[in-house]
Amino acid sequence: MMRMLRFSSVVFSIFIAIGIPLILTWGTPDLKVFLNAANGDLSRYYYAPWGIHFFELIAPLSFRAAHIVLGITNVVGLGFATWVFDGSILVIMTSYAMTFSLFYGQPDGLWALGLGMMALGAKRKLSILLAIGFFIALAKYYIGLPLGIGILWCYANRRTAFRGVLITFILFLASLVIYGFWPIGVLDRINTISPTTEFTIDLWTHLGPLVLLFWLPVFITRSKSYVLWTATWALTVPYLYPHGLTHVLVATGPIGVIGHIGYLLGFGQQLIWLQVMPLVVYIAAWPQLQSKVSIMISRIKRPRTSLFDPSKKSVFS
Repeated sequence: MMRMLRFSSVVFSIFIAIGIPLILTWGTPDLKVFLNAANGDLSRYYYAPWGIHFFELIAPLSFRAAHIVLGITNVVGLGFATWVFDGSILVIMTSYAMTFSLFYGQPDGLWALGLGMMALGAKRKLSILLAIGFFIALAKYYIGLPLGIGILWCYANRRTAFRGVLITFILFLASLVIYGFWPIGVLDRINTISPTTEFTIDLWTHLGPLVLLFWLPVFITRSKSYVLWTATWALTVPYLYPHGLTHVLVATGPIGVIGHIGYLLGFGQQLIWLQVMPLVVYIAAWPQLQSKVSIMISRIKRPRTSLFDPSKKSVFS
């Protein structure tokens, strides 16, 4: 039954990836930005230049065909990352964040593919694979850099991490030679035409730097839970749209279904409620907290197996 459900969820995401471009009578603005960048118009492109190359490959296609190719790429990339991080295929493929990404033509599957390659390289001690994945993900640096550091911390030994970072740094230096000093160009574009923040869901917009307090327990306890790392990132990153939550969902299990609440919210300022999902994941990822809750329950009721017993199966598996 679970195999059938997983297969059905993949079919669902592929159906969305193909169906949306065929149904829409207007081109999604996000994909237009990337395709325009591939054709030389960088006015609204705020990421590293090597992120354009994929769109240069699909730019000769019709807009709908390019949208479909990108959608299938997202399904493959996010599916691969979910496999590497031992997440729930059923949850990620049916999630609101995934549908949002497919609808607007966001390339989250590319960055997820890079992070998945990086984690696989870290687990198997393949520094070159780690570096290539890190470099791919760094194209969208506010995703690739913090989550890449999380992968290094949670999965890589010192030797693999050092070699991987060194190779990535060499690739970065090469990018300055190939593309010129591109970070200055990115800053100029941001200052000229600021990225839109009308429907962002980051807590930073509402609470400011106070959200960084979420990181204190992570650093103090030196937790090596990548699930916790991604949830903390989602709660503290200064710029986040709903599709960014895919990078949390690839590492979570059934508990990530809370993010499906987005289907009930539509599109607007109320989407801030999507932050309930990473907040619940953040709380559930703490074995220390689960242990304390278990002790409290045992004092109130007759001792029995607790849902929060950290020795039992993880809520993310």
